[in-house]
Amino acid sequence: MNFKILLLLLIHLTLIADFFELQDDMKGTSSINVMEIYEDTTRKITIDQVKKQAFKIQDSDITNHGLSSSAWWIKLQVHNPKSQNLTWSIKFIFGLFDHMQMWQFSNDQLLSHSLKGDHHIDPKITPFNERTVFTFNTDSNAKNTIYFRISHNKIGFIETFNSLWTQNHLDTYSQTAALITTAILASLFVLFFYNLFIFFILKSKIYFWYSVYLIGIIIGIVSFNTIGAHYIWRESIFLIDNIPIVAFALANISFMMFTRVFLETNKQVKWIDKFILFFISLEILGLFFAIIDVRFLALKLIYLGGFSFFFFPFIGLYLWKKGFLIARGYTLASTILSITMTIGLLRMSGYVYTDEWLFWLSRSGFIIEGILLSIVLADRINIIQNSYNKTQNELTSNLGSEVKKRTIELEKAKKIAENLARKDMLTEIWNRRAFSEMSEELLQDSKRHDIPLSLIMIDIDKFKTINDNYGHKAGDIVLKSFSKNLSLQIRDSDILSRIGGEEFVIVLPHSNLADATKKAEHFRLDTETKPIDIKDTILNITISIGVAQFNPKYDSLDTLLARADKAMYYVKSHGRNCVYSIDS
Repeated sequence: MNFKILLLLLIHLTLIADFFELQDDMKGTSSINVMEIYEDTTRKITIDQVKKQAFKIQDSDITNHGLSSSAWWIKLQVHNPKSQNLTWSIKFIFGLFDHMQMWQFSNDQLLSHSLKGDHHIDPKITPFNERTVFTFNTDSNAKNTIYFRISHNKIGFIETFNSLWTQNHLDTYSQTAALITTAILASLFVLFFYNLFIFFILKSKIYFWYSVYLIGIIIGIVSFNTIGAHYIWRESIFLIDNIPIVAFALANISFMMFTRVFLETNKQVKWIDKFILFFISLEILGLFFAIIDVRFLALKLIYLGGFSFFFFPFIGLYLWKKGFLIARGYTLASTILSITMTIGLLRMSGYVYTDEWLFWLSRSGFIIEGILLSIVLADRINIIQNSYNKTQNELTSNLGSEVKKRTIELEKAKKIAENLARKDMLTEIWNRRAFSEMSEELLQDSKRHDIPLSLIMIDIDKFKTINDNYGHKAGDIVLKSFSKNLSLQIRDSDILSRIGGEEFVIVLPHSNLADATKKAEHFRLDTETKPIDIKDTILNITISIGVAQFNPKYDSLDTLLARADKAMYYVKSHGRNCVYSIDS
């Protein structure tokens, strides 16, 4: 019994974070290795109560906990091994907290306590600093235990990353950071006034939306730290809470509108235009919820809309490859923005670690992207002018080009008509005829070059029950939703077809049986966890999947289908909602 107690005590001691040894030359030393975290979901635990709680050691580089309505406690134990007292500071890289409290203890005796955060602006004139800083004094050879409590009134992002500084290094850093931030803001203002001036001259919507986007970025940089809340709109809690949201949404909406106008998506590709308008609607809806103080939905919608930036370089590249030359510069500029935004959003989601260099990289990304877009706008005018001159010359020198153009359009229309005959009318994926034609070519290629190929057969479980209970229209919705979700997950080289009522087939070139089985399991899990909305009813469906690999020695398309079908029916006869692969 005593042995067990000693063992538990030993385990407990190994889980306790070590004391951090303070130095007199700390230059932003991260506290990740010694920081301990505790989440108070009740938001009611006091400092005396939290001392008795079991904190968790920060055992990874990921310090962002995403959106949270909890109160978060940070515990840090430090030791000053020096023979003299040491003045030092802790700087938080993320400053958008409504409430931040700090307690400093020595041998359970309170040495200092302070309350900060956007809802507790110090009315005194404070030194300019764009980060939340707590300063401490630790006696020689003394040990301190420091607690932080960070929270929001309702909900907000929780980022616990902090670093330790001695005062001289912090002062140097703060001065440098202030100069860099000032230079960045000055550069953005120059770009803003330059493009605003061009807008008033040309009356072009492109320059208007780009100017609004720059304003959104400027307000965002000012508001996503303590500058805005502590030095500009410090008198209004409403502005403190909502301007960061408005800035982010404004930048997102204006850039999306800029993209629509610049790339002429309403003329070039309608579905891309609808895609962008959908995300604009999300941002506007998020702003509405922010205004009526439904903060959780507001942040979720606006945050989700931000992820649309990941797709913008691909949109530009797609149009560029289609021959829309104006998209070439946009593709490069939006790539910089996409990387900057995606890394920032992933960091706030807790998928990417937080660090000082990432913070400055994101700001640099906005500057580089802003400059590139200004160049792109000039390039657009040049492209349009050259295109106009070329068109005029072609019309003058060759009237027959119009006839050729009409012929090409007719050929395109013919190809479209032929393509429609190969599509399933309900789900808009390939039908059985197209599947047979395209698969035969892939099988021959697999046999000729000894390339693995596999086939997945899918059947929606109990589909007849859905039709019987909810009607055939509901069944159609299920088929369309399922096929759409499946088409988003396959590769461009894969062939997805509907070959029967609720039966689907996927041909996967360059995939062996193991790879195809793994992919099939992913499809199954994804389908199981994605409910389908049918009017006022939410349906959860499952699928049975059979997998077979093509054997070039004896397989034909029919035998390959038969083996996959056999594997699928094995699943259906053994409980459904499973994947079964058959080797031969």
